[in-house]
Amino acid sequence: MHAGDTLAILSIPEVDAKEEQAKGALQSADAQYNMAVKGATKGQLIQLQAKVDGLKEQYEFARKSIGRLEALLQDSLIPQQKYDETYAKYQGAKNQYLAAQAEMAEARTGARQEQQVMALGQKERALGAVSEVNVAAQEKYVIAPQDMSVETINLKVGELAMAGYPIVNGYLDRSTYFRFTLPENQIGKLQKGATVTVEVPYLNHKRCPPRSLVSRH
Repeated sequence: MHAGDTLAILSIPEVDAKEEQAKGALQSADAQYNMAVKGATKGQLIQLQAKVDGLKEQYEFARKSIGRLEALLQDSLIPQQKYDETYAKYQGAKNQYLAAQAEMAEARTGARQEQQVMALGQKERALGAVSEVNVAAQEKYVIAPQDMSVETINLKVGELAMAGYPIVNGYLDRSTYFRFTLPENQIGKLQKGATVTVEVPYLNHKRCPPRSLVSRH
């Protein structure tokens, strides 16, 4: 294995679920931001135009009605109450028509600057959530820190890996290591970092250069 190669890929269901949620939130926020900046779609504009046209007809009818009633009121042919009721309807139709026109103008040109800033903030928040998930997703990959030879793989498919669990054991390439064992009654006499001299029995008790003890196991 070379430095940077993938030694193992872990399954982390929580990260996968969070990734789907973050991507969905980003798509929604992106659509809201685009609508705020670019305005409504063609279909939405058609619906709004139909709404404006309908309210315009109601407004024109109310305006003509109030014009006729004004003349009748001056001649005392209708009571003031009837005129006031019709005038209230006329004002309501007028306000609805003006509001629909404003809605149409906003849909064509985009939302106000404050709404655009708000939509952009939601989009950036969603982007941050996606970035956070991507960082967590990198923990699924166990990467070789240096060129090495894999000796054993301790974790099998479907087994649970706890924090700090040694998943892969191996040796660093172009490096020399010595492994020796001691009886249990001798282990307690040594401390980590102590300098020891090792004899090789099958080489006529040849002694290896002194080495610092890196482990007591």
